[in-house]
Amino acid sequence: MATDLAGWEIWLGDPQGFRVAQASSIISLDCARVVNDIGAFSLMLPGDFDPRYIIRDGIVEILRNPGEGVARWVSVGFIRAITYAEDERGEDVIILEGPDQNDLLNRRIVAYAAGSAQAEKTDFADDMMKDIIRENMGSGAIAARDWSSYNFGVAADLGAAPSITKGFAWRNVLKVLRDISASSESAGTRLYFDLQPYMATTTQVGFSFITSTEQLGVDRTGADQIIFSKEWGNLSDPELLFDYTREENYIYVGGQGEEAARDIVEVSDSPRIGMSIWNRREAFEDARHVTYSATAELEAVGNAALAAGKPQLRFRGKLLNTPQTRYGIDWEFGDKVVVSYRGFQYDTHIRAVSFHVDKNGEQIFARFEVLE
Repeated sequence: MATDLAGWEIWLGDPQGFRVAQASSIISLDCARVVNDIGAFSLMLPGDFDPRYIIRDGIVEILRNPGEGVARWVSVGFIRAITYAEDERGEDVIILEGPDQNDLLNRRIVAYAAGSAQAEKTDFADDMMKDIIRENMGSGAIAARDWSSYNFGVAADLGAAPSITKGFAWRNVLKVLRDISASSESAGTRLYFDLQPYMATTTQVGFSFITSTEQLGVDRTGADQIIFSKEWGNLSDPELLFDYTREENYIYVGGQGEEAARDIVEVSDSPRIGMSIWNRREAFEDARHVTYSATAELEAVGNAALAAGKPQLRFRGKLLNTPQTRYGIDWEFGDKVVVSYRGFQYDTHIRAVSFHVDKNGEQIFARFEVLE
């Protein structure tokens, strides 16, 4: 049974982003967004929806109006799977599925040789990300790889993250971006990236690659903080775990060379080591692939291993959309909020949000990570 989309807008467009049809009623919608990763959508339409508007890489814009102001994008997806089927009542349905806009970052590799300026860089981590996007899918790429004429752009450099050194020839762009984010965090600054949609014309959507430090959205942990807790009725399924079992805090990094002539760099976390007389926990990282600015890159590999080997503080749960904490007004994807449980209170970053819409209305859940 189709349902009206109160508070939601869904537009189908061609691969260039031109809107061609609005889905005024649907059977169900599921979509999710994930920080620094690829989200997904699944849209079930009535079987009589015009199939002319259903094509590979057709764009599906998903917008929501929270009740104050105009509708804003929740997600923009690309049609990559099309199913013609019947529902439980035997009625024809069409199911469209695919990834969200960040999948574009997964469709390119760094197609430059080791040693080239495009594949080996020393730069602010956020600006390095933007250079990689420009050189592999933007205005700095060869014509066959350049999406800039399709309203694909890159925000201005900010120099807001630490300077790092990295090599990444022939690697997947999305994986490189995530590695750069990890290196920036190891150097003391959390770094996030996203492809944000915008209206390039009144009927055409475009994308802009952006970066942000500390949180992707808005910091709501200050004077006007937003708190999630069981007492407030906006936190469900909480689980708080302190896990020290896989800690590694002294890293030997092996670069090029053989036996006694091999390059070895040592990095460590003295405060963590000092937590007990037994707590020096060593590990070895093989970084023989590092050939450029060896010492700096070996240290970066070691710092990334130190970060990965930190004791795990895992605080899990679902953040709920309630009348007191309204999604899209009081909080949303990428924001920093406060979560409280059993006397512990932490600043957290909303890393994933999922939506389900059907004839019964909408459900919104979010997951978070603790910011230490």
